Amino acid sequence: MGGVDLTDSLIGRHRISIKTKKWYQRMFYHLIDIFVVNAWLLYKRVEAYKGESSKVLKLAKFCTDRAMELSLSGISTRKSRGRKPSLEKLLQTKKQHHPAAYISLEGVRMDHVSHWPVWEERRLRCKFPKCKGYTF
Repeated sequence: MGGVDLTDSLIGRHRISIKTKKWYQRMFYHLIDIFVVNAWLLYKRVEAYKGESSKVLKLAKFCTDRAMELSLSGISTRKSRGRKPSLEKLLQTKKQHHPAAYISLEGVRMDHVSHWPVWEERRLRCKFPKCKGYTF
């Protein structure tokens, strides 16, 4: 794969560098490289069509963003905190406070994969302003 066309030359610059002796793993990693480079070329073409060619990500940044989205899909990244300060504890007893909803990356939110509603025992109020509804 010596850079015969644009895809091969871009794969040569940003290859998945995992060494393995299994031929099928090498082929799988090469296919992932092809998919990512072709997706970046399509993304670049769409951004140019929209007239936002200044916002186009570099290939390396595009690859790392897609890797982060894939690794974070289906995993809750809410961080647990330590002990709360006493002032915050007093404020929390005065006002019932529900934990804020975690908003994931846009690529994970819009991928249409396994984002089903979570059924709670208690129904909570909707978080949108001026909405009188309840959650499930």
